[in-house]
Amino acid sequence: MKDEASYVCDSCGEEIVLPIDLSAGSEQEYVEDCAVCCRPNVIHVEVDEDGDVRMWAAKQDRQGSESGGHGIRKVPRNQSCLPACLLGG
Repeated sequence: MKDEASYVCDSCGEEIVLPIDLSAGSEQEYVEDCAVCCRPNVIHVEVDEDGDVRMWAAKQDRQGSESGGHGIRKVPRNQSCLPACLLGG
């Protein structure tokens, strides 16, 4: 049985590893801020009878509900998707 699992942040695309709290049950859902971009993700955890863990996430919108899930990666307003050489830097 695993004591940790990972998900891919729907906002920044980074893989995030989290500990699994087996005392919380075999089906879990909670909100966790991404350790990289600090945006909230709705984390889903399922543990089957064999102890195999499945974890995935969906972005939480501003109203607190779940939205999307593995959508298009957006570039923050303060960053550019152009290489620095094209921006004169």
